[in-house]
Amino acid sequence: MKGDSHVSHTRKMKNCLKACLTWLMNRRPRFYLGAYVVVILAFALAFSLLKRQFYHPYFRHEASFQEATCELRDKLTPAFQHALSERAEMLRDKKVYPEKTWLRDFRVGEDAVHFSILVEIRESDEGFGKRRWIPCRLTPDFAFDYRYKELTADHVIHLSPELDFVRNPSDSGPWSRSELDPILRLMLNRIEVDGRTVAEMQSLFAADKGIPSGIRGSFPRMLYLSVVTITTLGYGDIIPVGNWARFLVGCESVLGVILLGFFVSSVWSRSRKKENG
Repeated sequence: MKGDSHVSHTRKMKNCLKACLTWLMNRRPRFYLGAYVVVILAFALAFSLLKRQFYHPYFRHEASFQEATCELRDKLTPAFQHALSERAEMLRDKKVYPEKTWLRDFRVGEDAVHFSILVEIRESDEGFGKRRWIPCRLTPDFAFDYRYKELTADHVIHLSPELDFVRNPSDSGPWSRSELDPILRLMLNRIEVDGRTVAEMQSLFAADKGIPSGIRGSFPRMLYLSVVTITTLGYGDIIPVGNWARFLVGCESVLGVILLGFFVSSVWSRSRKKENG
């Protein structure tokens, strides 16, 4: 009796599988095209939820990384301008122009932001001036209350730039370096930024190492990965490094081959039906 029931159960499973295959084979080609698109979007969403499990070795060369770097530069510039304006009295008989202060050669690397600060100082509004380029290295080294889950714009963070007063051929002016450099070091020894800016800085450091989970545009990147995966192209510019990410990538590639096979079979069967009248 047990053997008969087992055979009956196996037969039912075979019949059910055969019915499913027959139903799939009778679908029109556009059904598989629609299923192809749905699978791409579904896996792109799943990849976005697991974006920290993907490694992007070439992300620092992408436009979104450069855009985020420029946005960070634009947010740090007012912080340096405010520091110069707040401590302008340190120059005594000289005048500093914070509004003419800006940052150049801005780049992110080695868990720090590297750039040069332009500071313009004059004897008076009409007097001789000195433009000083100061190489700088800035790291988000600060004390933070970790009872908060994340940094927000409400947090005020004090950062200490590492200034490098090296000789620069672009410097010009009537004053000696020994006179200005100690004063500028005191004026720029601390800047204030909001917590959101520091969080963006940390996201850029992670993106520079290939984990751009904090950079905008993760869904378009994951949509691109989904398309590359289902078509089995595999460029290697986005690599799964987590177990769930690898599992999903493998599932999508297999599913893509199956859907493609059903699509070709459906086109072929319908063309044969038309030939046979």
